[in-house]
Amino acid sequence: MNWLVDIGLFALVGICSYFGIEHHLDSKANKLSQGNEEDRRDADAQVEAA
Repeated sequence: MNWLVDIGLFALVGICSYFGIEHHLDSKANKLSQGNEEDRRDADAQVEAA
């Protein structure tokens, strides 16, 4: 039974990490898109990475 709880916790941490990283990259791309031309190019790269 403990292994089932371990798998569930591992999956939960993985899912939260994935969405947290995606949110971070999207917000960073949004912030960069408001800047100069170089920042906008970096924002496009961030969106593709996300």
